Amino acid sequence: MPDEALLSYLRAIELAPEDLVNYRSAARCLLDGNGDGAAAARLRASLPAVVDPLNAKRGLALALFDTGCYEEAVPIFCGILQQRPTDQVSMRGLAELCTGLRDWRGAQSWYQRAMAAGDDTLTVIGYLLHLSQLGDFDQARRLCHSHDLGKPIGTPEGSTVQRWRGQDLRGKTLRLIAGDRYFGDPLQYVRFSNHAKELGVQ
Repeated sequence: MPDEALLSYLRAIELAPEDLVNYRSAARCLLDGNGDGAAAARLRASLPAVVDPLNAKRGLALALFDTGCYEEAVPIFCGILQQRPTDQVSMRGLAELCTGLRDWRGAQSWYQRAMAAGDDTLTVIGYLLHLSQLGDFDQARRLCHSHDLGKPIGTPEGSTVQRWRGQDLRGKTLRLIAGDRYFGDPLQYVRFSNHAKELGVQ
C-alpha cells in the first residue's frame, strides 16, 4: 500500500526533516516504473516547503540505488555535488554505486573523497567493507580501530572498558561485543565464549 505508506513517511519528514531514511522510503513509495523524473516531481510536490530540497534528491537517488537503477542514480548524486561539493551522502552513494557496477577503482576514489570530507560513521563502515571486499584486511582493521567502531553500545566517554589485546584474562570479565550498528557480529562472537571460559574468564 505505497500511497498509505507515503503519507506516513511525509509525516515523519515533517517531524525529522534531516533524517534521510524517511526521504529514501518516501521515494521508494513513488518509484512506480514511470522513471525518476516523475518520482522526483511527485516527491517535491508532496514535501513541506520548509525542508531542504536536496534531501529529496538524496532520498530519490538512494531509493533508485535500492531498486538497482544505478545508471539513473548517478546523475542525481553528481548534480547534488555540483551544488554542494562536500556532500558526503552523495560521495558515499557514488562509491556504493561504483561497487554495484564492479568499478572498484571508482569506488575507492569516491570513498577516499568522502572520508576526506568528514567523519561519518556510515562512510567509514562502507569503506571498511570495500577494503575487506578487495582483500585488504590490514587496512580495513586499521580503519576500524582508528574510528573505534567496535566500541560497545552505550559506552560512556572516559569509560575504563578496555579492548582485549592478548593479555591474561584469568579472573576478569570479557564482553563479547563487536560493532555498534549490527546484531550479526555479536551473534557471531558468541562462539568464542567457551574459549574465553577456558582462558579463565569469569
